[in-house]
This record gives sequence, structure tokens and C-alpha cells, in this order.
Amino acid sequence: MKHPIAYKNVESYSERIIQFHRLVLLMNLENERTKKELVKLYNFGLTMGLSHESINRVLYLMDGFPNKCVPPEVLIDIFKVQYN
Repeated sequence: MKHPIAYKNVESYSERIIQFHRLVLLMNLENERTKKELVKLYNFGLTMGLSHESINRVLYLMDGFPNKCVPPEVLIDIFKVQYN
């Protein structure tokens, strides 16, 4: 490989939540979601060590917000419940 990609492990729980939120925002850019995108997002969340209950809750609540974007404070509250 001529140009390998440098991999950086996101260590803190809060950084993983922020990264997951970025992925949610990215998925909603085109205002269309496919089952494949939802599965990928779910699997990314699990790979980052996030709880499946929190991921499911975020994916479920997305539809209730304008532009399907969960506000950061709501997202943090969802993950706080599972973290404690």
C-alpha cells in the first residue's frame, strides 16, 4: 500500500458519542434513509462500543425531529442513561 490510512482509535466515551452524532447527521444530508444505511450506522455505533439500546433509541427518535436531526443535548441524555 502506497498511502495507508492512519487509524485513530476514539478513546473517550464522549468522543464516540460525538462521532456517532456526526454519522447520524451525515446520513440525513439527503433526507433519505435506506435500510442499508441504518444497518451500517447501527453497526458503526456497536463497533465504537455504544450500547444497542441507546443506538436504537436515537434511530427511533430521529423521525420526531425537524430534518431528522437529533439535537446534541437529547443525544447526550440518551447515552447518559445507558452509561450510568
